[in-house]
Formats: sequence, C-alpha cells, structure tokens
Amino acid sequence: MNLVPLGDCILIKQNVEKQGLILLPQSKMFSGIIMAAGKKATDVIVGDNVLFGEHSGQKVTHEGEDYLMMREKDVIGIFNE
Repeated sequence: MNLVPLGDCILIKQNVEKQGLILLPQSKMFSGIIMAAGKKATDVIVGDNVLFGEHSGQKVTHEGEDYLMMREKDVIGIFNE
C-alpha cells in the first residue's frame, strides 16, 4: 500500500459484514482491520482486528477502496477471531 499514515494515525478497512458487532445503549461499535500504521502507533499493528466507535475517523478513498483514517487513541480494543 502506498498510502502511509503519519504519526499515530492508522488506516482501517472497515468490516462491512460486522458493522454493529456490539450494540451499546445510544452507541454503535464497528470493527475493521488495520491496513497501515504510522510510526508512532505503538499499541496496534497491521493486521489487527480492532473495535472503534461510530463517529471515529475520516473516510478516505484510495485506489477505488474505502478506508477510515483515525488516530490510534480512537481504537477501543483489539480482538482475535
């Protein structure tokens, strides 16, 4: 991938089939896979499955694919399938 996040930013490919994986009152959680991470992202690595809030990140389209770019601190958790 030639789109490289800077600092503590990460690039996520959202799991469309898993949207709303966990439903909390007045809140939705979403999941995705980290596709790229900036050099200051220390708690996550490329390939991690992560959870994040409904309003986290900015939508980015790169080479015809949709991604979310967000700061590492917006990740709520990492899970293994």
